Amino acid sequence: MQFWLIALTAFFISLIGCWAITQSAWLRNLGNIEPSENRWHQTITPGLGGIPIFIGFAVATLASGAIGPLSSAILVCALPLLVVGTYDDIKPITPKAKLLVQILATALFLLLITTNESLSLITSISEAGPYVLLHWLFCGIWLIAIINAINLLDNMDGLAAGVASIACLTIAYLCGKSDMLSNISLLYYILAAALAGFLMLNRHPAKLFMGDAGALWIGFTVAAGVMLLLSSITLPIKPETTLGYTMKWVFALLICAVPVSDTLMVMITRKMRGQAISIGGKDHLSHRLVSLGLSEKASVAILWLAALIAASLAILIQHFQPPLWIATIFVFFIILFASICWLTNKTAKLLHVVADHSHQHSS
Repeated sequence: MQFWLIALTAFFISLIGCWAITQSAWLRNLGNIEPSENRWHQTITPGLGGIPIFIGFAVATLASGAIGPLSSAILVCALPLLVVGTYDDIKPITPKAKLLVQILATALFLLLITTNESLSLITSISEAGPYVLLHWLFCGIWLIAIINAINLLDNMDGLAAGVASIACLTIAYLCGKSDMLSNISLLYYILAAALAGFLMLNRHPAKLFMGDAGALWIGFTVAAGVMLLLSSITLPIKPETTLGYTMKWVFALLICAVPVSDTLMVMITRKMRGQAISIGGKDHLSHRLVSLGLSEKASVAILWLAALIAASLAILIQHFQPPLWIATIFVFFIILFASICWLTNKTAKLLHVVADHSHQHSS
C-alpha cells in the first residue's frame, strides 16, 4: 500500500472515530470530562479520544504490512496503557495503580527488545559490567517519565497532540536514516497522521479530549521511539566515552524538550508550594503564557514552535562538528531554562492570586 494511502487511512479512521464520540450521547457521557478548579477547560467535554487514535494507528500499521518485531513490541505494550487509561477516564483509579501498569508495560517492552538479538540496544560505554544495568535503568526511567510528561502536558486544547506529532515526525525521519530502524519509520508517520485526525476536533475550542486513554500510550510510543534511536543514532563524537553516552541522552531530551521542561517546572514549583504533584493544576507553561495576556491559541503555538526548534536541532546536530553542536545545544538549553525561570517568576504572583480567588469562590 502506498505511503500516502496508509497515512490517509490512519487520519480518517482517527477523525471519523473522534467525530463519532462527539455525536454519541452514550459515548460522550461515558468518558466526559467535567470542569473543576484543577482543570483549564470551562465546559463539559467528551474524552476517550485516545481510542480512535489508537484504532487508526493500529489498523493503518497492520494494513501497511510494516509489522515487525519492533513495531509489534510497541503495539503490544501500548495496549495495556490504552486499557488502563480508558478505565481511568470512565472510573478514576489511583495514581499508584496507573504507575504499576506503566512499570509493567515498560518492563515487558524492555524484555521484548532484549530477548531478540537484532533488537538489543547499544550500551555505548561497555558491553558488560555495571554500565549495562545502569543503561537499562535509564531506559526504564525514561519510558515512565515521558508517559507521565505527555499526560501532564495534555492541559490545553491541541497542545499534547501537537507536540507529540512533532516528536513522531522527528522520530520517523531519523529512523528512516537508520538501517537498523528504517522498518519502524513508517510506524511513526502513521501515528502522526492519526494524531492529525484527532487534532481536527481537539484544536481550540476543543470538541474532544484524548484523556488518559490517549496520553498514556502515546507518551509510551514516543518515549520508545526516542529510546530506540539511541541505539542507532550517529553523533560526531566517540560513542564509547561517557561524554558520548551522555550526549545521546541530551539528544533524546531535545526531541521531548517541551513535555520534559513542563513536567520539571511543575514538579519543582509544586514541591516548593507543598502541593502534591499528582493533583492537577493551572500552573503549566501553557497556563503561565495565558496569564501574561496571550490567547490559548498563541500559547499553544509558542510551545509547538519550541518543540519544533528543539526537534530541528536534534536533526541538524548530526551534521555539525562536536564543538559547534555541543555549544548549540548548550545555548538552547540555557535559553530554555532562562525563559522558564523568567516565566515562572513573572507569573507566580498572578497564579497565586487566581488560586486564592478560586479558593474563596469555592468556600
